[in-house]
Amino acid sequence: MVREMGEKWVKVGAVMSAVKMYEEMGELENVVECLAQADRTKEAKEAALAMKDFHSNPKVLCIFAEISEDHTYFKKAWKVSNKKYARAIRSLARYYFYTGDTEKAIRNFKKVYCSILLTLVASYQLV
Repeated sequence: MVREMGEKWVKVGAVMSAVKMYEEMGELENVVECLAQADRTKEAKEAALAMKDFHSNPKVLCIFAEISEDHTYFKKAWKVSNKKYARAIRSLARYYFYTGDTEKAIRNFKKVYCSILLTLVASYQLV
């Protein structure tokens, strides 16, 4: 119930209220995400680095890549997710596109679509 309340705070824009709730629950991944949304970059970085699973959490690695403007964390997120966390490779492709490296952008966007297709195939096999 507390988690749902935190989600509702985020939806109405009371992100810092949600941060407090998530901190009380020990949900550091959500704390990092909310701090990043609130443009509290320094606090978000500190919270991310304080996480025990920082180096193995693809979502937090992607958030950290965005707030630190270091694309290597997108690569790390893709690697630790065993090439399953599409946000990581999609963000990396977008990074290459906006920096003018269209060859790498195209290569990585292709990986995104392959990842999505594999997920769809796997989900249909389970049904």
